[in-house]
Amino acid sequence: MIKLKNILAEALPDVPMTVGFNPSEDYQKQIPAEFRRFYNNEGGNKTGRFIEMAEQLVKVYGPEVIQQDLEAIDDTSNEIQSYLDNQNSPYSTKSPRNPGANEAIWENLDDIHEKVNEIINNATFDKWPPETVKAELNKLYNIIQQTLDIFTGNYGAAPIRKQAGMKLYQ
Repeated sequence: MIKLKNILAEALPDVPMTVGFNPSEDYQKQIPAEFRRFYNNEGGNKTGRFIEMAEQLVKVYGPEVIQQDLEAIDDTSNEIQSYLDNQNSPYSTKSPRNPGANEAIWENLDDIHEKVNEIINNATFDKWPPETVKAELNKLYNIIQQTLDIFTGNYGAAPIRKQAGMKLYQ
């Protein structure tokens, strides 16, 4: 029996907040934490909801049906995590150029978690046909790719602009 409190516990809050007397928005810590809940690759040891989903799908459908889709999601997720983990990365959640970038990534993380839950539940219990699973994995990949695009396009220093004109030599 599925209880409402269990469903609500899985959903992300609208805005991540710090704990304490004066709560404030806490995107810079919560975005990496929630992404690692979905995908975490530490030293080649992969964990998270994506890995659980992949293992379940391989059990149900076999690796030959969905291997390429899972690899594409894995590669993109690994790229996002490399930006989150690297202290020298040009992209940091501390410095968004666009004030709405944190909210957009947070919404995408919520969509990612919901899509993973939907894929796991429907592929396991309702036995989706392989074509449906591939289509849903493609939707998950698109959300992750959009997250990567938002991340790389809205965080970090502004790109250096070159001025048009002649360059004088001395």
